[in-house]
Amino acid sequence: MNKNAKTLRNIVWITFAIALVLVNVIAEVGFMITGIEVHMMLRIMLIIGVTFGAAVLGGSAVLIRSLDQEKSLSGNVHDTLGADRAKD
Repeated sequence: MNKNAKTLRNIVWITFAIALVLVNVIAEVGFMITGIEVHMMLRIMLIIGVTFGAAVLGGSAVLIRSLDQEKSLSGNVHDTLGADRAKD
């Protein structure tokens, strides 16, 4: 597995763990202060939404960071059969 996939996987798992803790803490503190209960289904949807948002933004950052590592699919001049091959 390459470095970019590991980076994205770490971003998703860390964000999931942080969202899991923070959403539940905020919901419980809000219940203690206001008495309004946030149902578990809404909490789960918030956690999943934050995780997917972080996955999209983290994936974009990983792709932008790896732009300088991209290589042409047509190959080099010496090993391709395309139009860029020198005529002998």
